Amino acid sequence: MQSGIILFILIFISVSAGATAVEQPCSRNFDVGVADYPPVFMREKGRRVGIGVDIGKELFRRTGCNFAVVEFTRPVAITRMRQGRMDLFLLVGSEYEFNEMATFVKITEAERSLTYLTSLKKSFPSVESLLADKKMRVGVMIGSHSTWTPEELATLNAEGRAVGAPNPEGLFKMLKAGRVQAVLFPTATTLYYLNKLKMTSIVTRLPDPVHSSSVGYVYSNRRLAPKEIEMITKHMEAMRADGTLKKIFDKYFESNSPVFRTQ
Repeated sequence: MQSGIILFILIFISVSAGATAVEQPCSRNFDVGVADYPPVFMREKGRRVGIGVDIGKELFRRTGCNFAVVEFTRPVAITRMRQGRMDLFLLVGSEYEFNEMATFVKITEAERSLTYLTSLKKSFPSVESLLADKKMRVGVMIGSHSTWTPEELATLNAEGRAVGAPNPEGLFKMLKAGRVQAVLFPTATTLYYLNKLKMTSIVTRLPDPVHSSSVGYVYSNRRLAPKEIEMITKHMEAMRADGTLKKIFDKYFESNSPVFRTQ
């Protein structure tokens, strides 16, 4: 009888120990901002879809934490990050705008393309040659470098040749209307909007073999604890390594496009 009681106690202790070892469900709610334009974010038949939305869903699936995705313009996103009202922002085409307030993590390299009007009857063999032409006005996304390097953008601003638009679609619409003569943007996004706006026959596109654009996400330096940073970094890297990110990009861009190198 006594041995039976001892055995029962040992089993109870073993079960209790096992129960406490089970990982607790994640109760963290991450405030995630995404760029408010296709294909990062868009609405289709009332559904919220896009690269940023899909990445948020995949992070939820892998961690159990809630990643509340809300679309913002770049200037609003920068303000919210500065005020400590955002944990993550997806996706970022350059790492300059969020300096000091957030940490940039690259997930891919994107080729950039110079797109200019064929009606100009000019040939630009490089981005540098366009910069050297003082008559060329270019579209630049407000609150973003639009893949221009800081030095290139400084030149354009100093010479009054940069014309702002709130999003990529606005850039290409300005180009189509002739308000600007050129746009520099990641190749995959460029091809997306040229097709969407039916512009392929009126422009010349020049891929840039010299400079590429880093694409990734930023996390708040104020809001995330070291363990949270480690968790998100681990799962984002796993998504890159196992091909999940590539599948997400391919879903919205041309399949197996070489301009987004996630592998």
